[in-house]
Amino acid sequence: MKLVSESIKDYLKPKSKEQILKDIELLSQERKDQELIKQAKKGNKEVVELLLDAGADPNIQNERDETALIWASTYGNKEVVEMLLDAGADPNIQNERDETALHSASMHGHKEVVEMLLDVGVDPNVQNKYGKTALMWAAVNNHKEIVEMLLKVGVDPNIQDEYGKTALHFASMEGHKEVVDLLKKYGAEIYKKK
Repeated sequence: MKLVSESIKDYLKPKSKEQILKDIELLSQERKDQELIKQAKKGNKEVVELLLDAGADPNIQNERDETALIWASTYGNKEVVEMLLDAGADPNIQNERDETALHSASMHGHKEVVEMLLDVGVDPNVQNKYGKTALMWAAVNNHKEIVEMLLKVGVDPNIQDEYGKTALHFASMEGHKEVVDLLKKYGAEIYKKK
């Protein structure tokens, strides 16, 4: 029994960068790609960097079409987002709900990540499969600074979702007065025919 507990202790010991790199080199390409998504989600920038250096694909999608960039944006892992963008991650890739990394970052209030994505040219008017935009997610969640950033880059405040609702509708329904005022300042219309 002592041998088993010793081997578990060895397995659980923190590994050096060199040990991790050796482990990564033994992985198949598919496994490296899967691990990149997992580590980006966790915000493990050191392992993400090693995986990218070992050839992991920054644009690989999992079974739900999510990328490492979408997950890093969801959790606000800005250093990982920057690493992935530098490695060529496409910010316009959409998941199975047709959402991009910008949708995720806007929904969760990650202002710095939104700024990074806008700086690399993400399409800010992309609608998900229900018609929702990043602006709608920011408005419904009262992320005023993100709403303003999106409006300043020219996002259309009058885009409608599948039910005819706009960012103004969502902010109004949630009682976010400052966001409502901001949207109106940038031309959001109360009544807009589809």
